[in-house]
Amino acid sequence: MNRNRLKLWLYMLLFAVAGAANLFGRVRSADALVPFAGGEFDPRWLRGAPSAPLLIGGSGVPALGVRHFGRLMPVFAATRTVVGLKTPLPVIWLYEVVAGAELVGTAPPAARVVLEIPLSEHGRPHTWRAWSDTGPDGRWRLRVPLPTDLAARTVRTGPGRLRVGDGPAQVVELGEAAVRAGAVIEARLAAPGPAR
Repeated sequence: MNRNRLKLWLYMLLFAVAGAANLFGRVRSADALVPFAGGEFDPRWLRGAPSAPLLIGGSGVPALGVRHFGRLMPVFAATRTVVGLKTPLPVIWLYEVVAGAELVGTAPPAARVVLEIPLSEHGRPHTWRAWSDTGPDGRWRLRVPLPTDLAARTVRTGPGRLRVGDGPAQVVELGEAAVRAGAVIEARLAAPGPAR
């Protein structure tokens, strides 16, 4: 195998390229053929296509039960955006495969824990999300591939917010070194407020 081919294989193991440019019309769910309808994401497609988070920077969608990708860190976004969407979305994301920091903690049983990290690509704001439901013992864990101090050429992040249920948000800082090393970080969450 020549040296250039070896470099290409190594690159393919460390990075993934995906987005609307290579998923649109090719990846279908049982309920929806395309990811967008009326300028918005089609919730049926997001729930039904396992690769759906690749369109949105690897983010999950807690309200729809769509899980984030725990080992893909978005490091580049195309300048060009998807035509027809109300909110600008790059046609391609470049992801680096990382170990992902693991946030662990306890909360009331059967509670939803959500992490939100502000992410901007080319100055366009997004919110990257990850979530986990606590078990009967109240334990939860989240593998997080996105540091809160990322300052890549086209993608930047800021301090995250972690909350359980409707409880108060707690600021979370995840350094790039911790994400790359797969560090385990204990998070202490405030209990959720009263049910409304």
